[in-house]
Amino acid sequence: MIYATKELPRSERIPRCRPRARSFRTDDHALTGLLMRIAITTLVCLFYLTGCSNPPEQVGVPVVAPRARFGATGWSEPSNRLLSAHKGDVGQILFRMKKSNPNRGALLSIRGEYSHADARTHGKEVVRWRTSGNYSAWENLAPIKGNRSIGGRRAFGYSYREKRFKRWTQVWFLNCGDYVCEVYLESPSNASCLDSSLSKALDSIRWNQITIYK
Repeated sequence: MIYATKELPRSERIPRCRPRARSFRTDDHALTGLLMRIAITTLVCLFYLTGCSNPPEQVGVPVVAPRARFGATGWSEPSNRLLSAHKGDVGQILFRMKKSNPNRGALLSIRGEYSHADARTHGKEVVRWRTSGNYSAWENLAPIKGNRSIGGRRAFGYSYREKRFKRWTQVWFLNCGDYVCEVYLESPSNASCLDSSLSKALDSIRWNQITIYK
């Protein structure tokens, strides 16, 4: 038996699903965006890696600054109380106290000051400042005769009595690169003099140096 088929009007026909034509232009844009993101990420990583591997750029004028080592026996860093009293000392490089007899309580300190003057001229300026005006902290001042070497460097010295702490003291000035170093050797407080045997401590000073930027 043959059935006759009735053709539906165009408006009632079920639309067929046809595969959408692939847009190569859209795929190209997506690929280009992906490649750009990869390139940017790579550049950022390289930037940070390069920045971490290179040392920071130094700014300023390079100068040679002193450092010191001290190896005498019987000396060590002072108590926190005494260290606190000297925290304001500008340019302090080393600070030690004698912890054993004889001369227990004697002090040795080294400070450095950036200076265009040589050690002898710098020393005269320090002495003039310390012995004049309202800041007259040194008394019985006298130059130390003869030459002395500290750590292989020529030094010029003065002796005096410090008023506030009542210590007899030697101060030595010597050239240290772009700095002048001041080495202070002090008796115990209220001592009648500076024991000459304490001068042996100066033979235990050794110098190093570093480059800093000012």
